[in-house]
Amino acid sequence: MVSVSQLLVLYFTETTSTLVLEFQVQTLSVQKSRSGGYHKVGFEGGQMPLQRRLPKRGFKSHLLKFNAEVTLTALDQLGLAEVDVLALKQAGLVGELAKVVKVIKSGSLTKAVKLTGVGATAGAKAAIEAAGGSIA
Repeated sequence: MVSVSQLLVLYFTETTSTLVLEFQVQTLSVQKSRSGGYHKVGFEGGQMPLQRRLPKRGFKSHLLKFNAEVTLTALDQLGLAEVDVLALKQAGLVGELAKVVKVIKSGSLTKAVKLTGVGATAGAKAAIEAAGGSIA
């Protein structure tokens, strides 16, 4: 293989069609090596780009970090008569960023618990009231 400088010398001394073609292929092979030559990010040479070939999927809300869930079993193990969001944060059952806390029906509740500022699902509400507790 000859270098570009040798090829230029050969091009000017012997002007055959094969040398001219070889010179053109070598210089035009890389688009980014020339001034002004660029393509967009994700461009695949005319082929449908990967981000357009794959289907759109799902949605994740940025507000989910402010929601938390507590089970009936966790409330039973907590052992408090009155439960609010601050008590759940201090016990480590919900994260520090949690603003909306909801009790879900998972497990069982044996003690009466009064919930203030905490939501509950329909099944959890029935279980809390059956144990003698209330939701405010």
